[in-house]
Amino acid sequence: MTNKLINILMIDDNRYDFELIEEYLSEAEDDIIITHASTYDKGMAQISNKKFDLYLLDYKLNMDDGLLFLKELREKKNTIPVIMLSGWGNKDTDIMAMKLGADDYLDKETITPELLERSIRYTLEKHSSFRKILQINLLLKTAIKKQQFLDTVFENMAAHLNTYNMLEKKLEKKDFYDDVFKNIADHIKAYNAFKSFFGKKNSRCFKVSTMFW
Repeated sequence: MTNKLINILMIDDNRYDFELIEEYLSEAEDDIIITHASTYDKGMAQISNKKFDLYLLDYKLNMDDGLLFLKELREKKNTIPVIMLSGWGNKDTDIMAMKLGADDYLDKETITPELLERSIRYTLEKHSSFRKILQINLLLKTAIKKQQFLDTVFENMAAHLNTYNMLEKKLEKKDFYDDVFKNIADHIKAYNAFKSFFGKKNSRCFKVSTMFW
């Protein structure tokens, strides 16, 4: 383990168990600060007031159930890793603790300094890896949303470009017809002028010009 500071909260009604765990952790390679909460309510108060890296949670808290504490913790969207400790538990307790969101489960009767340190180390590393996966997942979702946005922009641009091309073609046709009508109008105007000029002087010329037109 690298030498770093780890803040741990132990929620346990047994003072002797806390002091034993505190002694075990004093032998760890990391600098560990462990805080004690002896009741359910004190544990919740500590969690609300201070940031911890990990919780050591006793299965039994006086008349309160450590599993209920864990359940409330997760319902509050608290994702700090939890190691459940018990001198009473059995396989069913272990399974139930994991289902409720515990990251590991240790028997107080068989716990050793090495076992405790290894559990803490693996739990924190697993939690760190999980957070990185969540961050990567969030980045991927953000990238996908950006790509979808760009796709929508390009689709709209393509649609507008198609509309522009169609309009441009219509305008080209309009310019063509405008030129045709202008030429016709010019010819009519010239014809009327020609008719007016020759009609006044020579009706015969006017007839000839009419046949020509």
